[in-house]
Amino acid sequence: MASEASQRISLKIDLSTGVIEIDSPAEKFHSAVDKAKELLGQIPSSAPQLPRAPVVASDAMPTNTSNADRPKSRSVRTTGGSQGRAGRLGSFEPVEMSLDESQERELRSFMQAKNPTDHAEQVAVALYKGEQLTGRKGFGYNEIYSLLRLAGIRNLPKALDVLIGKMVDMQWVVKDGPQMFALKFVGRDHVENKLGGKE
Repeated sequence: MASEASQRISLKIDLSTGVIEIDSPAEKFHSAVDKAKELLGQIPSSAPQLPRAPVVASDAMPTNTSNADRPKSRSVRTTGGSQGRAGRLGSFEPVEMSLDESQERELRSFMQAKNPTDHAEQVAVALYKGEQLTGRKGFGYNEIYSLLRLAGIRNLPKALDVLIGKMVDMQWVVKDGPQMFALKFVGRDHVENKLGGKE
């Protein structure tokens, strides 16, 4: 009995939504970890960001826990991961922008003429021309992705939400409602006067 007690493995996973603790005999530890993975898979992706805190493990057999720990932390990060979150390429669903053929050609031509060099400039150009063509201000993530595709951009930004956040910091974009974004004067001026041919 004493030797079995010394062969136990303890694992504590500290999540922002709670704590998962595993205390199991060494020979049953892997099945306990599999059960924890299953439980983590049931946490909704809308839960606050999962594991920023480190995974802490302690036992008499450190080689086993370190091997069990590594896949565990990777699994936690990908469960309900960022791909399903709004503003990520993995969750992009094309939106009908109600542009006719000539407007789509105009959008593509404008993007080519402005020749933006990075994703932020591409988004600024798409917002600028999108506002002109649709007659409205403010677009959501899927609409921005759709405008970029219609403009002929093949390499879409993987994390549009992060990019838009940077553009807000640069004063190029302003939040215009829940998950709606509009071009500000600084971004508009950049498109008109610092990129390609003048409008």
